[in-house]
Amino acid sequence: MKAWFENLKVKNVKYLSDGSGDFTSLMGMLVAKDNLGFGKRSWRYAAVINDGDVEKMFVEKGLKDNCETDPYEESTPEMVLEYLKNNDWSIRAKDYDKKKVLSSCWESSC
Repeated sequence: MKAWFENLKVKNVKYLSDGSGDFTSLMGMLVAKDNLGFGKRSWRYAAVINDGDVEKMFVEKGLKDNCETDPYEESTPEMVLEYLKNNDWSIRAKDYDKKKVLSSCWESSC
């Protein structure tokens, strides 16, 4: 993830690697993707976290082990930005490029 952030020149966003899946498991987002040859992976989601508190989760529909599809509609950067714009956050979403919004890729293999 470090290389991904450096390549995109992301600033002011903390990336979280989770190679062992501990964080993902605690979030309830660890699923089996054996049907795709991947083993355990994070289900796709995004979160707005404010001072360590999860304020909003954007979880893709169909959360289950060995899901046949890989949905990407609910957790897009655009959905997170829309939420921030409509909820009067102290961080002004309009001032951020969509590349700067961390969307549900907690593992470096995403």
